[in-house]
Amino acid sequence: MTPIPESPFLCATIVCPMVVVPINSPEFKEWFVGFFDAEGCFYISYKKKEDRILLKIRITTHIDELPLLNFLHSKLGCGSIYKSKTKCEFVIMEQSALINLIIPIFEDFNLNTSKHLNYLDFKKALEIMKGGNHLTPEGKLEIINIKLIFGR
Repeated sequence: MTPIPESPFLCATIVCPMVVVPINSPEFKEWFVGFFDAEGCFYISYKKKEDRILLKIRITTHIDELPLLNFLHSKLGCGSIYKSKTKCEFVIMEQSALINLIIPIFEDFNLNTSKHLNYLDFKKALEIMKGGNHLTPEGKLEIINIKLIFGR
């Protein structure tokens, strides 16, 4: 039997040791961006009844990949994991985590697909929220307009 190389990135379908790789290491960031490019999405929502704007990122996989999402949850130290019979999701909605952790990762390593355009729109909406401008009618309208063209 061939030994499995120690890598934190082989957790998808095989059990592997969770090697300590710093979250700010280029290897982790590059892997995370590639994985997100394939399995993740940016989400902008306006809850009309609550008059509330919600921004989040979500990574959805088959339930068999739960150990990988648990690894991400543990490594990033934020977000939540949701499970159903056949799928699981890792969701980050905390504004501070999105601003201070996720955005810097995507700034260091670009997404390679058209998802990069979604990232730029998401980042723009997050910047509006960061300044509290989403609480003004103008700021709210600006985010709603971003949402309308989101995912072009």
